[in-house]
Amino acid sequence: MYKSQKSSLDYAVTNINKALEEDNLVLLSNYVDFDSLSKNFVHSILQYWSSFRIDESRQKELEDNVQQIILLALRHNDKNQGNNITSDSSITSIQTIDQKMPFSFLPKDFLKQLKEKKFTIYRQDEDIAILKTSIVHNEAEYHTELSLLVQRVAGKWHITKIINADELVKLHMAALDKKEDQLTHEVAVRNDYIRNEMNKYYHVSECNAFVIKKENSNDEDVPLTISVGGINMGSEVLRSAGMRCFLYDIHKNILAVLPLTMAKNVSPGDFFEQEWYMEIPENVLGHSFLLMKDNTISCAIEVTTVILADGTFLYLTPTPEKERLHP
Repeated sequence: MYKSQKSSLDYAVTNINKALEEDNLVLLSNYVDFDSLSKNFVHSILQYWSSFRIDESRQKELEDNVQQIILLALRHNDKNQGNNITSDSSITSIQTIDQKMPFSFLPKDFLKQLKEKKFTIYRQDEDIAILKTSIVHNEAEYHTELSLLVQRVAGKWHITKIINADELVKLHMAALDKKEDQLTHEVAVRNDYIRNEMNKYYHVSECNAFVIKKENSNDEDVPLTISVGGINMGSEVLRSAGMRCFLYDIHKNILAVLPLTMAKNVSPGDFFEQEWYMEIPENVLGHSFLLMKDNTISCAIEVTTVILADGTFLYLTPTPEKERLHP
C-alpha cells in the first residue's frame, strides 16, 4: 500500500514540476489548492501584524489579494490562458495588484526559479508529505527554502499549505526594513546637500515680524508685517524662493507657520530684502501676544524651494513613508 502511495506522490510531483516547466496553469491547478494556500499565508501575515484586528470581509479581501499575487506570478507565461479553469478559488478573475512596496513579495523571476530548481519530496507519511525547493529574492537580498505541505485526499495529492509561511513573512518584512532604512538615509543625505545649496542662494541674515495691537479687540484679524533680508552667496542668479516663516512666542513656542514666496532676480553677491503684509486671527497668536514688547514677534525662515535663472529647481524630497504588507 505504501509503495503505491509513494508512486502516486512521485507522479503528482512529476506533474507539478511539468506544469511549471510547461507554463501550464490548468495542469497545476489539479494539484494546488490556491484557496488554502492564500488563507494559510494571510494567517501568517496577520500573525506578524498581531496588533491589527480586521473583520471577516477584510480578511477575505486580503486572502483574494494574496491569491492574485501568487496566480499572477504563475500565470505570467501560461500557455493555456484561454482554457477555462473550473475551481472554487476564482482563479480566472485575476485583477492587477497595485504594488506600492519597493519590491513585490515574490521575486520577478519566481516562475523561472521554480522551473530550474524543481520541487523534491523531503518527507512522506501515509497521507501527508513535504515538498521543498529554494528561492532567491535578488531585489530584497535574501534567500530561503520554500516548504509545501501536500495532503492526500480521496486518493489525490494536493498542495495545501506553505509550511514556512511565517518565516517568509518575517524575512520579507526585515528586507523591507532594510530597504526603507537605506532609502531614508539616501533621502536624508540628498536633503542635507540641497538644503545647504538653497541656504547658499537664499542666505537669510535677518527676519523680523511686527504686529499692530488693537484695543478691545475680540479675535479680530491682526495686521502683520514680516521682513526678511539676506544675500545670494551662490554662483547663479536667484529667480525665486519658497519658504516657511515660523513665528514664536516669548517662550520660544511656535505660534504659527506661514508660507512665503519671493519672486525677484538676485545676482550672486547681491543683497535682497522683502516685506510681506498680511492679517492673521489674534487667537492664533495666543495669550503671549498681549505680553509682547514693542509689538515684535520672533521669527525664523526655512527655505523649501529655490529656482535659479538657468532653470535649476531645488527642493527637498519627502522622507519615504513606511510601506508594509499589512491589513
